[in-house]
Amino acid sequence: MSDTGANAQPVIEADSWCRTVTRSTAKTTFMWLIENFNELPEEKDEYIESTKFSVTLPGHGHGHEITEWNLLLFPKGEEGDDDASVCIYLNFCSRNTVKARGSFSIVDSSEKEQNTYPLAIFTYDYYANDKGGAVIKLDELRNNSTLLPDGNLKLLCKLEVFGEAELYSGSKNSFNKTQTSDECQNQVISHLDNLFVEKNFSDFEITCDEEVFYCHRNILSARSPVFSAMFQADMIENRSQKVIIRDVEKSVFSEMLRFIYTGKVSSDESFKSQARKILIAADKYQLELLKKLCEAHLVSTLDSSNCVELLLLGDLHQAANLKMAALDSISMNLASLIKTDVYKDLHKQHPELAYEVNHSIFSKKESNNN
Repeated sequence: MSDTGANAQPVIEADSWCRTVTRSTAKTTFMWLIENFNELPEEKDEYIESTKFSVTLPGHGHGHEITEWNLLLFPKGEEGDDDASVCIYLNFCSRNTVKARGSFSIVDSSEKEQNTYPLAIFTYDYYANDKGGAVIKLDELRNNSTLLPDGNLKLLCKLEVFGEAELYSGSKNSFNKTQTSDECQNQVISHLDNLFVEKNFSDFEITCDEEVFYCHRNILSARSPVFSAMFQADMIENRSQKVIIRDVEKSVFSEMLRFIYTGKVSSDESFKSQARKILIAADKYQLELLKKLCEAHLVSTLDSSNCVELLLLGDLHQAANLKMAALDSISMNLASLIKTDVYKDLHKQHPELAYEVNHSIFSKKESNNN
């Protein structure tokens, strides 16, 4: 209903218009433990680098964008620095351009953050070899034994990545093909999401944890080779148009179904809390893009407390990126892992995988010696 009273505001129209929609930001933290820091052989202008870690940006109907990063450390600084400098950089590894900000902190012997070095908002361009960094004074480390417990330097990087803004434009007298294409894609996703929620014209029932999901065979078979094979086979489930799934939790299956219908997950928190279980389900039903999303998140969470467990997960479900990142994490955290039960059980119960761990550690040592 229009407002025709005295307080009514006139509607301003323009011949042409533009709307900027900013994507959400994504945050992560990354820990880097550098053993025997004072014994590092690198000279001035020489650096060591960490393993890569990823940050996943949610999109506006265009899927997720995964960005990759690592850290570079110049133990004796760079040319032009004084002899008491240590340089630490955040390095962008993906082949695109993003804005980000963050900070470096030294984690002391009591596991508290000390000496924080903020990174202002910076545009990272892969092809320009851009990186943001900070300078740590050696005196800060040498004069405070708590910053180098047992001679080891532990750095914490906090990172916030900004997605690109999306532009929508139009005019009274022109047809904007890009805008219309975006709107069409968003409309298709919205309609399929409604189909998923409302269950209109469903022709197949899937029961999981005593909850019935009303689905559409055409959509399931188009998205999953496993469902496609099921619907083409002369199976009791296919004839009855019903199937019971016993090895997937209903909350996980619901997330998987939403991805099948829309190419998206429902929410960051729900997805992150169930990423391991969703990866297992995605592997079973051959949903490779969903599996990659799970891998990217799990790689960003790797640390000494979960690297062995995630190595086993990546190996069992052919998640190559997760497996390689977990191998790197084990190598980096070996000193704190080697006496733990989980590490001993790895060698007892999975000797072939333990061989890969030892090979990875040996290879890194050889690479460092060279």
